[in-house]
Amino acid sequence: MFNMSLEKTDRICLMAIAFITLISAALVFRMTAEGKNRVAREDRQISQGLKALKITEQNAEQLETALDEKKKALAQFNKKIPETLEFGEFMDQLDSMMRQRDVSLISVQPRSGVPEKTLTRIPVQMLFNGTFVNIFNLIHTLETTGRTVVMEKITIAKSNSDNRCRVELLTSIFSR
Repeated sequence: MFNMSLEKTDRICLMAIAFITLISAALVFRMTAEGKNRVAREDRQISQGLKALKITEQNAEQLETALDEKKKALAQFNKKIPETLEFGEFMDQLDSMMRQRDVSLISVQPRSGVPEKTLTRIPVQMLFNGTFVNIFNLIHTLETTGRTVVMEKITIAKSNSDNRCRVELLTSIFSR
């Protein structure tokens, strides 16, 4: 029936093996090329992800810096205009300033608060005496300390005693 020689059969088998080897080699090359392309694509994606992560980290650092600056500004604002009146603390600071400058406090009369937009202005009438230079230094210190103090009206008169002046000062302090 089938009369083929052994030599022909060997040739056919070798050709089949060569064909299968070529196809296998082509598939391996194709799969390797696809793998390399996939690896290159994933490398690009990872690189882009790392760049995006680096940008996000920089943005986070900038936000943290901005937040720290805002926290400092808020703390400074809270010091200048506290949420509550804290009149006792203000009086302690005033007393300390007056002692340092040899100014004598005669009277203090806080008035009721006046609402102004988001703040409450509290007028404070003070009467004290001391030398002109000491009073000037006291007023300068009041204006430049941490808390916002607005000088609204000042009356300076010569006191009956030696070089001292009598001062009537209307200031306003603020709370939120």
